[in-house]
Amino acid sequence: MQTKASQRGFTVIEMVITLAISIGVIMLGTVCLDGYSEKMMLNNTTKEVKSTIEQAATISTIKHVASYIRYYPNSNMLTVTRADHRKVVKIAPQIKIYKLSDLWISSSGSMSPRTIVIANRQERKTIRLQMMWGRVIDDAA
Repeated sequence: MQTKASQRGFTVIEMVITLAISIGVIMLGTVCLDGYSEKMMLNNTTKEVKSTIEQAATISTIKHVASYIRYYPNSNMLTVTRADHRKVVKIAPQIKIYKLSDLWISSSGSMSPRTIVIANRQERKTIRLQMMWGRVIDDAA
């Protein structure tokens, strides 16, 4: 007489453990993606602020008209105002900009030296305005 080989499958406990491990791996990827997304947003905002300042200085020099850059932290807006133009740059709500409340650019394109800090919850980037001719340097920190 032959006996039938018993077929075994996963028990409930094994299935729960497998499911928990799978969910853990998926959640780990999601957390890493969120961190990457925030870092990219900070990098892009830093580049946008830098290019806005450089563009304002260039236009001020070419048109011989002063520009005024102001950051409004409550509405997360950056404005560039000239006699003939006003530009608004919206900043993501999780990004904050420090030491850019009022930046005056003369009609020759010069501005006062300062260090602007752009930060999110975890990281910060700095932009340095050097000398009076307004050379803009994006720090890698």
